[in-house]
Amino acid sequence: MRVTQLTTTICFHLIINITLFHPSLQISRENLKTNSHITGNKCRDDRSNNNNNERVDNIFKALEQKVVDLFDTEYDRLKLSISKENGNLEVRSKFEGDTMISLGVIKKCDLHPNKFKEILENFSSDFMANSDPMVNRVIPLEERQGNINRKGLKVLLRFPSPFSDRIMIHWEYLKLNRAKDEHMILFSQQDNQELLKKHFTPYEQENYELGQLFLSACWIKPVYARDQNGNEKKDDNKHDNEVVVGSTIRYIFSGDVGGNIPRWIQNSAGPKTTHDSLRGLIEYANNKTK
Repeated sequence: MRVTQLTTTICFHLIINITLFHPSLQISRENLKTNSHITGNKCRDDRSNNNNNERVDNIFKALEQKVVDLFDTEYDRLKLSISKENGNLEVRSKFEGDTMISLGVIKKCDLHPNKFKEILENFSSDFMANSDPMVNRVIPLEERQGNINRKGLKVLLRFPSPFSDRIMIHWEYLKLNRAKDEHMILFSQQDNQELLKKHFTPYEQENYELGQLFLSACWIKPVYARDQNGNEKKDDNKHDNEVVVGSTIRYIFSGDVGGNIPRWIQNSAGPKTTHDSLRGLIEYANNKTK
């Protein structure tokens, strides 16, 4: 027994010595340290990515809630600036400090909300670039932040003389299927420091006035058929059985185009721009679906 125990003890110490001091296994120990370092970095990267994702998500949720609150709680109390088509198209506006907020609504158009999905997916490069006469050029920007790709925009705007042309650089947020048959797209400069640093060139700083886009949004919601009592009609052949007969479109713009533009010009130009954007979207959508 003693010999066996002695042999076992010697073997144990040999194994320890070989493990600790053999050159080939020294590399393995260094690798172990390196792998531990890599694992630690990966954990920190994962935490950083999660924090970044949460930050971006919180920005979107705050902007989304701002849109909902403006239309659901403030819209009817605002000054009516434009009313067309027997009240089907309205624009209301207000100032917050020196910033105009303009809200427009098309109460009902005949297109199903899902007809707008493709338009919203290509809103900046397709609709904005081709339908707004003030838009000279739209440049898509993409930034990798953590483990997500964020979509940004650089929009070059033509302004009539004597005003200099404007440029806006901001983020885009798209939320399709926000609810059944409901879609929203948002634009905002919030958290755009990285975009400005990388994409606002010295030439543009010299030749353009930088505008600020606090919030712009297009919100598409379904309009349901109603019976004589005002209740939503149901389609018994469908599981989700509300009968959709069209869309309501809500549009908002809140920004500062930069420079010293008198308030009376903003009072005229702001609501008209919102009206033109709504009319342009409907005409564009109708042409796309023919």
